[in-house]
Amino acid sequence: MVEQGVKYFVPYRSPTDALSFFVYELYVDEAGWDAHNKSLHFLSVVNELVSLAAHRERVPFVPLAQSMA
Repeated sequence: MVEQGVKYFVPYRSPTDALSFFVYELYVDEAGWDAHNKSLHFLSVVNELVSLAAHRERVPFVPLAQSMA
């Protein structure tokens, strides 16, 4: 899937726990992230995925150089 404003969207699954997932997402900017969260494909699946998750946590990061500016 190619989506404007998204640099990377890579889902991972634990090799030892098939029910454990991690998704690495990188957006061009905050507007790209916001657009993704408002997209029809995101809105159509997010509630279903969240209902299946035992634990969900969003941990935002910024590039190290940006955080030291």
